[in-house]
Amino acid sequence: MKIPTHPSATLQLAPAVVRVLRRNFQFRGKFHIRTDSAPGQIPALVLMDLLTNLLDIHWYLDSTAVLAPWIVASTKPDLSPDEFPASPLDFREYVDKLHVRLGQFNNWIQMRFRCNKIPDFFTSDYNSLGKPWFDENNSGGYRKVCQTHHDTDVVGWFLMSGPFTNYVFLQNSIAEAMVCYLPAGMTIEFGCYPQY
Repeated sequence: MKIPTHPSATLQLAPAVVRVLRRNFQFRGKFHIRTDSAPGQIPALVLMDLLTNLLDIHWYLDSTAVLAPWIVASTKPDLSPDEFPASPLDFREYVDKLHVRLGQFNNWIQMRFRCNKIPDFFTSDYNSLGKPWFDENNSGGYRKVCQTHHDTDVVGWFLMSGPFTNYVFLQNSIAEAMVCYLPAGMTIEFGCYPQY
């Protein structure tokens, strides 16, 4: 059998390959994005450039990371860095609100991301892989409480916790300790989320 080498033959075969990505985790975050727009620049476009750059960083850390619409019931598609809208008007459904001003301005934006890895790189916590981006842009990313299952409830509070708490390590430690208390074959899903 002869393998086609002509470019047109390759292009005809390419659409047959479909890659299915399961995004098991979602992250709702509150982001403090500092913009500095000079006179003559459009502040909303400066913010959009920063948000595109932020999504690029998340995509680099997890290639399944996408920006999802803020309202879960929305029919808008998830956004990868290649599909990021150029206009702030097309971006409205992906944030809770979008206000920008000329000059130096602190924007507080809430966004929802979906990904395939444990989402521990979306924040500006000291141990987050995304922290260098936030430090470089004088910005911050913070976790918001997000219930993704129907039967969840707050079961307790940790005293003496704060931004210094490694919540991913805490989640893993509690999960390991709970194994001996669960019936055989049963798992528990829970999360520890800091509230600042």
